[in-house]
Amino acid sequence: LSDEVDSAAEEYSQKLMDLSDELSQCKNSLAEAVRSLKDANEEHEETVTEKEAEIKDLKEAVEELKGKLKDVSTKAEELRKDVRSKEDDLADLKREMKAKEGKHERESAREKATHDASKNELLTEMEEMDGKLQKMQKSLDDKDKELAISKDAAFAELE
Repeated sequence: LSDEVDSAAEEYSQKLMDLSDELSQCKNSLAEAVRSLKDANEEHEETVTEKEAEIKDLKEAVEELKGKLKDVSTKAEELRKDVRSKEDDLADLKREMKAKEGKHERESAREKATHDASKNELLTEMEEMDGKLQKMQKSLDDKDKELAISKDAAFAELE
């Protein structure tokens, strides 16, 4: 019986050592897995921290771009108002130019009419003077004839 007990004790002792070795290997594997998980967790936390920093930077950049967009929108609205004002000024100038052109054309037409009237008046006066000159010339011609007749009569009496 003692041999059987010794043999069983040795067998259990061997099994216990095998289990102890297995337990030690499991502990080592578990410790390695825990270290691996800790490393992976640290890497993940670093990645998360980096991503959070990137997100924060992107949010700041978005806010900065929103500010710039607002500035650009404000400037664009100011430019639109300025363009509208310039267009209104240009339309006013065009109206003024048309009014001045119309006034100039009316003045030119009035001056031409005045010139034409003066010209017609001068022509009428010249025609009247020409008529008077023709009458004077006829009168002179008549007097010349009378003188010639009187002269001929005087010479005829003298002879």
